[in-house]
Amino acid sequence: MAGKKYRKALESYDRTRKYSVVEGCQILSRTKISSKWDETVDVSVRLGVNPKYADQMVRGSVVMPSAPARPSACS
Repeated sequence: MAGKKYRKALESYDRTRKYSVVEGCQILSRTKISSKWDETVDVSVRLGVNPKYADQMVRGSVVMPSAPARPSACS
């Protein structure tokens, strides 16, 4: 059984419709359930490449934000 905020968030968008990236980001900001937790987003992209061939390899990197500096317990 889901909570009230979760059910309200599910009702705020159509699960059968495909949204653009911009629309999806807008939906994410509207459906924030709690300020205690950071939501995660999984993205699947069909690129249509065959990774067996060297000329079709796909590689990438993402710069993640750094964590706030905290004093070490060992020092």
